[in-house]
Amino acid sequence: MARWAYLEIGFDPGTGNVTHVDGREVIDPKVAPPARQVRNQLGNEGWELVSAHVSTWLFKREIVVPQQWEYCCLAEDHAGGIRRGEWILVYYQADGNHLEHEHRRLGMALAQLGKAGWQMIGVADPGTDGGFDNTAFYFARPLPAPLASSSDFSNHKQEEKEQL
Repeated sequence: MARWAYLEIGFDPGTGNVTHVDGREVIDPKVAPPARQVRNQLGNEGWELVSAHVSTWLFKREIVVPQQWEYCCLAEDHAGGIRRGEWILVYYQADGNHLEHEHRRLGMALAQLGKAGWQMIGVADPGTDGGFDNTAFYFARPLPAPLASSSDFSNHKQEEKEQL
């Protein structure tokens, strides 16, 4: 679902200069830019004019939230210097912590990761250490987009409707 930002520009129809931006009065109207210049600049920045009245323009543009990711690593467990055929799955968290889970079989761990939406993004094979293969598999999956919160503008409009 798209999230939108809104911007209201007020201007003096006589002079054509901007007088208000989102309800805030321009500090010095004598040096305010022409409304047409502001309209063109906003258009170049991706704002769409959605409403035009005698002295007010309303613009909107989509809020783009960058995709965030989570990561995990699957590596063979060599605890105690014994190769047991068990694997450790480490989930990395943004706060620097991690969670570890033990899996008995590589194939089962890979299948579970795929089913849960994880994609393999790399394999590290630093060679052998003490006769053990130290291969590690790295995975990533996109985090769900944060829920859209209502803006102050929509809350204000809702309050106005409730007061009527």
